[in-house]
Amino acid sequence: HMKSSISTKRKILLIVALLVVLVGAYVVVNFVLKKETYVRTVPTVSRDVVAEAGNMNFSIQGVDVKFDDGTARVEGLPGSVKIMSKSLEIDFNSDRVMDRAVIIKNDREDGTVYFYASVVLVGQDGTLTNTNTISLGEGSLIQRMLELPNNTFSIEYLERKNPKDAPSIPRKRTFQVEGYALSEIVKK
Repeated sequence: HMKSSISTKRKILLIVALLVVLVGAYVVVNFVLKKETYVRTVPTVSRDVVAEAGNMNFSIQGVDVKFDDGTARVEGLPGSVKIMSKSLEIDFNSDRVMDRAVIIKNDREDGTVYFYASVVLVGQDGTLTNTNTISLGEGSLIQRMLELPNNTFSIEYLERKNPKDAPSIPRKRTFQVEGYALSEIVKK
């Protein structure tokens, strides 16, 4: 009888010890190792801007692209163009209304895929205006978009080495919005 009670106590101790280790690991991974510590004040929550932007015009590579429900086909830009659902909510123009950094994808007939970054600004009256677009290159695999201080943001993605390769070269580019212009911040 004595033996089984010892093994039961041992099992309980092992389970408790395992739980303590798991909780400790979770805390370390989620709170200690996270590098992003920038905290912003959150203005009023805006509506589904990405869906609404899906009916706007964007200038891509000098071509005026009129989107209809998030997609477009236009002369001068081969294939189909689509606004991706992934976006980043930031109040770029400090008007207490959330704006959106968006990614636009151009699937071309020759199998190449081009990605572009743009920002949709939401006015206090609710009107949408967008910035210019900046190319992120061909074959990119967008990994994440990250808010940075001073109304800037970064896009991390993988780029292809060759057109037939899977995207594998990590890139991180930083952008800012000034007025209605999107520009890249190039570190010197």
